[in-house]
Amino acid sequence: MLNAGEWSDWIPVHFQMVQGLVDVPGMVRLFLKQASPHLELYISPVNIDPRDAAQPIANPAEYAFELAEAAGPFYTQEMPEDTKALSAHVLTPDEFLDQSGLVMDERRQLFRHELTRFRASAGDRFMFFYLSSVDQRNHMLARQMDAEHPFHDENTPARQENAMRKIYGEVDEMVGWAIEILGNETTLIVMSDHGFAPFRRQANLNSWLEQNGYLVLKNPEKRNESEWLHGIDWTRTRAFAIGLNSLYINTRGRERDGLVAPQEREAMAREIAAKLGTWKDPESGDLVVTQPLVREDAYSGPHLDKAPDVIVGYARGYRASWATGTGKVPALLLEDNDREWSGDHCMDSRTVPGVLLSNQRLMKKNASLQDMSGTILRYFEIEPPPAMQKRNLL
Repeated sequence: MLNAGEWSDWIPVHFQMVQGLVDVPGMVRLFLKQASPHLELYISPVNIDPRDAAQPIANPAEYAFELAEAAGPFYTQEMPEDTKALSAHVLTPDEFLDQSGLVMDERRQLFRHELTRFRASAGDRFMFFYLSSVDQRNHMLARQMDAEHPFHDENTPARQENAMRKIYGEVDEMVGWAIEILGNETTLIVMSDHGFAPFRRQANLNSWLEQNGYLVLKNPEKRNESEWLHGIDWTRTRAFAIGLNSLYINTRGRERDGLVAPQEREAMAREIAAKLGTWKDPESGDLVVTQPLVREDAYSGPHLDKAPDVIVGYARGYRASWATGTGKVPALLLEDNDREWSGDHCMDSRTVPGVLLSNQRLMKKNASLQDMSGTILRYFEIEPPPAMQKRNLL
């Protein structure tokens, strides 16, 4: 039984498959938006039920069941906050915050349970705990606190405007639990892999490549049909973009219809990167790209050839457009971001630094997520491989 505005607990569901021979279990949460004059009922994505898993979601497999028995059932989908429901306006920002709050409530339960179990265990031990809510709330509610966002509402309710600050406070409280429960004899490291910046303007990278002569459409009048790189004249295109930060040279022998000779690929990449660094927004005069990196300057190792030829680091406030993500070539170079997804980190890494803190003395001021593996291995007196030799925070 639900009143309007109430969320249910997890409800088991079953699906008959293969003409009723196979029963596939799952679980959902319901939210009754309204009962009249019309019924509006939100049903969450079907999650694998850790108490009756349709497929293994833990190693060992029984761990998920034991965790759910001890701390209660929990979201098992990869990103539990339902950002798509907010983007599609199925949930309002306040309703999304309520749903995100349910996720955090579960994570608190799991965290406290595992902290207690960790403290009671003997010998060398390691615990890793990930929180998704900081990331997802920042993505979805940035414009609510960003007065400079083109779609900021000056009448935004205080709860939405303060949601991003509040989630950091909630995580701080959990860090406090760890310090209280574990004490100083256990090393504690809190680290994020990125920070956040506003996403106010969309940059159509393929359109920039077209206007600068690197990409050619077969029929520009049908550019709206060019999703997933369709409609591109590969006999005259030297570079293209798909995804959020990836630009590729149309290299002969690598791409199906490659045009640029392999020995000319890096020079072409450097030429494009240099020009991208001069791209300015005509409305503000601001640079659009502040960290264009040729792959040879960003990465090393045996899989260098798998990286994009240019990694495009957008300036604060800018990001690859939604059209760029799917390989479209719009007519406009820049557009305002009108989506609920209004904060991001897929930009110049220097504009979105993460968080690092520890109860032990840190050896680096400018640490990287890459330092964690080497640090953990050395902590347990395991010699790290050569690539990690200089990676140590403690």
